[in-house]
Amino acid sequence: MAKLIKPKRDFTMIGNHILRDPRIPLKAIGLYCKIAHYPDNWSFSSTGLADQCCESRNTINNILRCLEEFGYLERISCRGSDGRIIDWDYKLYIEPHISRSEERFSRNAETD
Repeated sequence: MAKLIKPKRDFTMIGNHILRDPRIPLKAIGLYCKIAHYPDNWSFSSTGLADQCCESRNTINNILRCLEEFGYLERISCRGSDGRIIDWDYKLYIEPHISRSEERFSRNAETD
């Protein structure tokens, strides 16, 4: 019988929730794992991820939107002193998360 041998060091732990979620395509799980393996405050771009993952920037952006749509990723805008968006912070979640804007929307829909 075949045995699975797991590494004892230099590995990344991923919560089972995203792996068991039938809504999430394999490419999205792979990108989630790729992002999760980087250290906190790692600076990245969709272009850099595209190069590392051998995918187009458009594909990476679509996958990021998928992760965001299902609550595993939150994109937070960083604005300059003039109010314009100058950068984005990305926050990964172990379980699906409802963003603040979605939470407000769902609360308003309940009160109507």
